[in-house]
Amino acid sequence: MPLRIGQLAELTGVTVETIRFYEGKGLLPEPTRLPNNYRVYGRIHVERLLFIRNCRSLDIGLDDIAALLNYDTTDPEQAGRLHAFVHEHVDKVSRRIAELESLRDMLRALERQCHGHASGEPCGIMQSLTANEPLATVSEGETR
Repeated sequence: MPLRIGQLAELTGVTVETIRFYEGKGLLPEPTRLPNNYRVYGRIHVERLLFIRNCRSLDIGLDDIAALLNYDTTDPEQAGRLHAFVHEHVDKVSRRIAELESLRDMLRALERQCHGHASGEPCGIMQSLTANEPLATVSEGETR
């Protein structure tokens, strides 16, 4: 099943530029070179790109993907490390969700600083953004 890079991209849903980027990072095995110097890809490249694409959809970074590619899941110790990696990633995502929820709360509090654009009143949002205090201290019901 020899594939040209455009065919590989179409088959896997990964752009040609991304395939080349992954090749440069060493995440893909070297493709076979034809006598005309064209690169051809096979099943291993399809499987590897699908693996990388799925990892990226889970927000797994390229360094971690490179490490995961070296795991032997038939080895119980390595399988345990893989489980621990996923557990740590869940914790990391949970922390990010909490940070984003806090950010959302701060933005909502900032949004409430708007006085309805009444004539002559300074913009409450701009006042909050230029205040000499962190936005996190603006409480839910507080207005300026």
